[in-house]
Amino acid sequence: MKTSIGIVGAGLLGRTTALELSRRNYRVTLFDRDSRAGVSSCSYTGAGMLAPFCELDVSDPLIFALGENSVAQWKSIVDSLPEPVFMQNEGTLVIAHRADSGLLKQFYGNLSRKEAQVAQEIVWCNSRQVAELEPSLGERFDGAYFARAEGQVDNRQLLTALAAGLCESNCEWLTDLEVLSVGQNEVHTSTEKHDFDFVIDCRGLGAKKQFANLRGVRGEIIAVHSSEVVLHRPVRVLHPRYSIYVVPRQNYNFIIGATSLESEDYSNISVLSTLELLSAAFSLEPAFANANVVETRVNCRPALSNNLPSIRVRRGLIEANGLHRHGFLVTPSIVSLIVGLIEGVPHDSRFERLFDFRDEVEDSASKNFASENVVLQNLAAKTLRSNRSAPETLEFVCS
Repeated sequence: MKTSIGIVGAGLLGRTTALELSRRNYRVTLFDRDSRAGVSSCSYTGAGMLAPFCELDVSDPLIFALGENSVAQWKSIVDSLPEPVFMQNEGTLVIAHRADSGLLKQFYGNLSRKEAQVAQEIVWCNSRQVAELEPSLGERFDGAYFARAEGQVDNRQLLTALAAGLCESNCEWLTDLEVLSVGQNEVHTSTEKHDFDFVIDCRGLGAKKQFANLRGVRGEIIAVHSSEVVLHRPVRVLHPRYSIYVVPRQNYNFIIGATSLESEDYSNISVLSTLELLSAAFSLEPAFANANVVETRVNCRPALSNNLPSIRVRRGLIEANGLHRHGFLVTPSIVSLIVGLIEGVPHDSRFERLFDFRDEVEDSASKNFASENVVLQNLAAKTLRSNRSAPETLEFVCS
């Protein structure tokens, strides 16, 4: 009999996890209070940046490790989906205006202190080289750093394609259904109680009752359209108070974002944020003055006190949360780690800080499970009662 798994929350992490486990022949049920379009998900409001090096400037090196691993997996995930998804791997250009040129040195210094391979992957471009990469910027900037190994994925196309993949799979997807509580081996909805061999909670801020230190961080974006602006890759503009990115999408559409405010406020975008985002775009490329504003959007990202993801494990229950502003950057890695837990596969020791084992596992030698695998195998046996053979790697399996 197939192992049954209930997944609560159908944002980016929930959908990707559900699709992967369905493809591994588990019996998966996906619960969400939203529709299949996922418009309430914070992943619907974003730019889909795959920028481990740029995020390293303001993030823990663990985010870089997760992100680097994820970037390598995204192409195979996207290629496996039944609908097209715009994905680009043309790098990221990091610039600053002349008055803020010191921020570029600070940016590179921060990255160099945290990660040794920065020197090989981030290169300095003079004004002529910047103009070669992005002709529309001309030689208005003295120089820029070019993060060659970065990219982006269209967030909304990805959510749609994941939904299509789930519809083709054996996953049962219960939409527009409020989940009242999640427990070990069980999900309580407004209509009934559902029992599973294992439950995975991916609700983000919807799981606030389960995470005492979970908070929302407000993010605002503006989508514009301009046939007068041509950019070939995301551009990040450094500023003393904030850094803003301009992300080119298909058909002369651009995403400008994103603010990061310590506020769990879902109200419309503020005048201040609108001015800051649009001014940054205009200062980058004056032709944005004639762009049409297509949409403004606000949502709150789930963040824990250390701004790192957490994978909390109890018998019959995995709770994955706290992806903060890094959802697209780290999701494939988090999915691989969740699958590894279920199938008894040891994880990379770099990711040990993500895990929080509860119940009797707390009293075991869980700190050594990365090398010995004993605790993981015991946990998998107790929770899933599965005799499935484990995969050889933690790589995302797309079939």
